[in-house]
Amino acid sequence: MPSFISSSGKTADTAYVSSKVADAPNYQLVPLLTVGDEIPLLTATFSKTEAPQVDATKKFAFTGIPDSTEVTKVTISGKIYNYVWVNHELSASISTDISTSFTGQKITGARVSLLVFDENWNAIGGKNLIDKIVDTTGTYTLNTSTGTYKNASGVAISSAFSSFSSAYLAESGFVNNAGQEVPIYFVPEKEGDTSCGWVVTPDGTATALDALGSFAKENLVAASQYRAIGSNKTVLFSTEFSEDGELYMWVGEQTIDDPNGLKNGDLYVLKVDGAEFEGEITTEGVKKTATWTLVEKSQLSEKVTLSSFVNSTGKSTSFQQLGDFTEDPNSPGTFYFVSTGTKNKKNSQGSEKGTTENPTEAENPYGKLYRFTLDTSDPTGQIKNFELLLTGGPNKGVSYGNITIDKSGKILIQEKETFFGADQIKKENREASVFSFNTTTKAITRLFELNESAAGSVFNNADTKGEWETSGIIEISANAVKGRSSYLFNVQAHTVVNGIGSTTALNGNHAEGGQLVLALPVAYSRNEKNIFSVKDFDDDNDDDDDKGSKGSKGSKGQTFKFKSKSRAKSQGGVHEYGVCEVDDDEGGIDDDKDDKTPKLKPGQAGYEKAALARKKVIFSTLADGLGGDGIREVTFEKNSRLVFYEIKNFSKSTQQVVFGAGSSSELTVVDIQQQETFASSFQWSDGSVFEVVSTTDAPTKGTNQTNNAALLDFTSFSGSISANFTLNREAAFNNFASFCVVDDADGTINGNTPGASNFNRQQYISDALSLRRVSLDLTVTNLQTSNISGSLEGGKFFAPFFVANGSLSQGLSGAAAVYFSYGAANADGQSHIVNLGNNMFGCEDLTGSSNDFDYNDCVIKVGLT
Repeated sequence: MPSFISSSGKTADTAYVSSKVADAPNYQLVPLLTVGDEIPLLTATFSKTEAPQVDATKKFAFTGIPDSTEVTKVTISGKIYNYVWVNHELSASISTDISTSFTGQKITGARVSLLVFDENWNAIGGKNLIDKIVDTTGTYTLNTSTGTYKNASGVAISSAFSSFSSAYLAESGFVNNAGQEVPIYFVPEKEGDTSCGWVVTPDGTATALDALGSFAKENLVAASQYRAIGSNKTVLFSTEFSEDGELYMWVGEQTIDDPNGLKNGDLYVLKVDGAEFEGEITTEGVKKTATWTLVEKSQLSEKVTLSSFVNSTGKSTSFQQLGDFTEDPNSPGTFYFVSTGTKNKKNSQGSEKGTTENPTEAENPYGKLYRFTLDTSDPTGQIKNFELLLTGGPNKGVSYGNITIDKSGKILIQEKETFFGADQIKKENREASVFSFNTTTKAITRLFELNESAAGSVFNNADTKGEWETSGIIEISANAVKGRSSYLFNVQAHTVVNGIGSTTALNGNHAEGGQLVLALPVAYSRNEKNIFSVKDFDDDNDDDDDKGSKGSKGSKGQTFKFKSKSRAKSQGGVHEYGVCEVDDDEGGIDDDKDDKTPKLKPGQAGYEKAALARKKVIFSTLADGLGGDGIREVTFEKNSRLVFYEIKNFSKSTQQVVFGAGSSSELTVVDIQQQETFASSFQWSDGSVFEVVSTTDAPTKGTNQTNNAALLDFTSFSGSISANFTLNREAAFNNFASFCVVDDADGTINGNTPGASNFNRQQYISDALSLRRVSLDLTVTNLQTSNISGSLEGGKFFAPFFVANGSLSQGLSGAAAVYFSYGAANADGQSHIVNLGNNMFGCEDLTGSSNDFDYNDCVIKVGLT
């Protein structure tokens, strides 16, 4: 597969991160924007009701050190837009360009970019979000000529924003000054003793959260159960980015003047019982109690004063450089956070007892992951289940920085190259990575690894591992592939910088390189010979479902949706498409499995017959497209190897079988993206095209998964099922169609099976058209459409049949030919009914030399409710 998906709406650069990690699930990494890329300038801000507007004559650059990401998806007039908030972790002294459209204009300090993408994640536009700052000293507006924020008198704010790191977007629960619900973006500063928390609204205003105190904040998260809408209190959490770091909780009082509860309230600090220092929390899986200590308001004004108070004995637990913090979307009120770890010695407030080069002597050498749940009746009440979940170290990730938890309960962990973490990454001979941790099985899987050569070897010091890092990972689409989510995250390419006196490397002044990356799960792999392997489903919450099972098949599978996109008009007849299961990565078939007979390879004599004996029909397509595009869901077993085939002019003596494997030029497969999923376009040499994408939807009710025959399969359902039968016709004959009940997918009726040596055709027709016929009379006028309502009973198979140019009684008497979906049941032995898609059947009413094999004489589509 290609390393990225080519599109005019995405960066031309290769992905800065790789999914080629041993035993990892299969993902396609799609780079969306690279630092220095310029997109149209977004002229309006976020809106749920108005489509994004851009000025295509002006550009906005994706600037350096992207950190946190948050996403809101909106649908306006039927179109999907993905709005993305991105923090840039720039220090207060660094100035970055807006774009080449605004020569000499800049922004000094940390920034927030608002980007918007279409449903397939092609960039539409972007802008700098924060135009105005409001704090206790006044209101300041951005002046891009100087890069600073100034008040009405032209006086600049005392300090620029400094190092926006992790952030949190509350899509709901908060209101603006007019009382309207609006998304609020919570942004922390993590650099300096006066670091502040900020609330950023869609109108571009950043308002200081002075009440939270002065300390370096890694993240600032609003608890989902305590917001202006739905509660009378507001709860925020903030992790302190310090070698002597605490976990803080703000409990705000909501008033008429402050409905969001961000001004008046109290700050608390976490104390884990029995642990003054993080190193005293040592055993994974042991639940401890913890309490919240009220911080006196007099202690909030300065970092030194606040630290002195919380470090007093019994008031807090000191963690070694806290990182990200997140709430469990599956269990509101349960939270996770990480510490990065340091080289500080044990039982130490920060580095007061010095550092060590021996990880066994360190308080927390490699990072840790924690979990707790708030008291349901009082957020300040005792915590009864504070728990150490995971300790970093060899093969478990190190220096935990950013996390998210997805809808399947897996925690995504992004590591950094800091302290002992750098040494461990070098020992494992790899680059910094993203890990998936299963909270149920405790399995940890490395998903992605940075590729520090992606921007050019000149920026990669091969002897130094872990110089880049990933950040800001979030879930975009839960269960995009069965058991797998899609994710969005940033890469911070710290070594990619402009040369002295040059802006070439970054296309402007943008500090450092980086990239915004979309990770799409892929339910299959494809090799250079077009052999497809089904993999990467996970419905048992087990990250290791593919490990140790190479080559083995299971009863569970992955469902794929196939859709016909076009069909060559120049050829008559019907074309059949399907797959054949093969035995190796070259498409070989070995029926006897005895190792004495060589496997048949594509192109060898006998291969076609052996392969088609294993075929699974997906659908057939008509030359004129009558009946609409074919759509079909098909489930394949895990680890199945598949070769796709096309039978041109199916059932004609001139039919041609083409396999899409090996060096054949008959099939070209193009990888494409459909929203947050990965898909492939199958382009056959005759102009026929269909697409395949994995789906978490169950196969459409009625579609047969066990046999190639065209029939309705209701065996897994009970009761009466309402159905609407839509009929189209292009035929001179007046055909009569209906359905009959058969005993199995082979078409058996009372022990009489088509194709069996003792098959009695006349008895079969009699039983099918009398005893087993459903009370449905399906007819349609030529070149017209008819809709007929009816019902079918669950627990049974229903096979279509039709009487050619005759009535039901003529079919029973033998005065008119009767055709079934089983060729062996027909007098001429040919197929007269083919599957055109989900519960859609095409009928051919001619036989012998008169047969035109167009299968459009009657098209039946069954809609079920």
